[in-house]
Amino acid sequence: NISLGAFFSVQHNILLKEKELTETILNSTEDGIYAVDKDSKVLIWNRKIEEMTGVSKDSIINKKILDFFPSYAE
Repeated sequence: NISLGAFFSVQHNILLKEKELTETILNSTEDGIYAVDKDSKVLIWNRKIEEMTGVSKDSIINKKILDFFPSYAE
């Protein structure tokens, strides 16, 4: 019988490994990949799109893409 705390710890570790795998895949491509939510907030920003735009992932994640690229709305 597993405790609730141990269960959440295992689930947390699984999610972290899945996140790491996803980031590895996204960053190994030669394509610039990004994703925004319905409010135009940036959720994904891979290394290639960093190279293409000069905007770092750390500076744009969870911010509105329009703050960096006003023409995105057009």
